[in-house]
Amino acid sequence: MSSHTLDPQLHRSVILGDVFRDTRAKLSRNAKTDTAVVFVHGFNGHPVKTWVDFSGLVDNGRGAAEWASSDLFFFDYCDVTKSIDDSSDDLEVFLEEFIQSHFNCPIALQRNSRTG
Repeated sequence: MSSHTLDPQLHRSVILGDVFRDTRAKLSRNAKTDTAVVFVHGFNGHPVKTWVDFSGLVDNGRGAAEWASSDLFFFDYCDVTKSIDDSSDDLEVFLEEFIQSHFNCPIALQRNSRTG
């Protein structure tokens, strides 16, 4: 049993689906948020399920304090019907037009090591 305090208030969950398919976000409630971390699933993956319950762990698990000043984005794209070039263009638009313009913070990319 974990001795960590459950604090669902560290981040608020948002679905950015109107513009970016099923892209999800966990936005930090910390006034000193200084980092946006973008998770990109692999072929035939899912923006949340690919990462198991990582989005829950950042608020309730070990290491939650380290994520408290980060906004987390779980990017979704159509990996089956679109070309790799089109999908990478969608990610570029998301990073440049959404993340940098709205959050104005450094970007760290994490790939799914199972799919490359």
